[in-house]
Amino acid sequence: MAVEILTDGSLYANNKLGMVNQCLLAIGEVPLADGTVLEDLQPGTDGAIARDIVASTVVDIMSQGWFFNTDTEFKLHPDVDGFITVPPNVIRIDGGYYNERGRYILRGHRVYDTKEHQYKFDSYITVDIVYIIAYENMPQSAYRYMALRAARQFQETVVGSGVLYQFTVNAEAEALANMQREHLQYTDYNVLSKRVALAYTNPRWGND
Repeated sequence: MAVEILTDGSLYANNKLGMVNQCLLAIGEVPLADGTVLEDLQPGTDGAIARDIVASTVVDIMSQGWFFNTDTEFKLHPDVDGFITVPPNVIRIDGGYYNERGRYILRGHRVYDTKEHQYKFDSYITVDIVYIIAYENMPQSAYRYMALRAARQFQETVVGSGVLYQFTVNAEAEALANMQREHLQYTDYNVLSKRVALAYTNPRWGND
């Protein structure tokens, strides 16, 4: 099998190229060589299509906010002009327990207060922040799920084989379950700890 003779690391590397190669393998294509510059691929080729599907899949999944790309209780401070600007890799913020949910949103890279209808702040705010993180920094469970989901979407786009679809969708479902299990291991502990702390500081939380 082609998988067994690859020795350059391009298939199993935890990077974008590794995900693209998962897509190509899903339709029986030869994986791209290690060191391939994905941005240089010709539009319309299988590699370019896989590259774009991988990118959109990663953004779609990470925007949901998972244990590996969410910082909780993060303080954002305004600049000298009163604006709060976030880094380009921040995709979403959430007031959560600390403010009215949905009060603070991103417009571009600036935080907007939907209650006060303004961009300017007098002091810091506390929010949960959801980031887009590098492929290399993903936990294995998340990387595998995203790779398989992208492979399934790529296969549907390029080939549309029912046999291949069933194989990839089953593998994707198993990978999602593994990632969700790991997510719950982290978030259940954090939520329980947070609720215990709030019970001591806010009687409303102590009456559940």
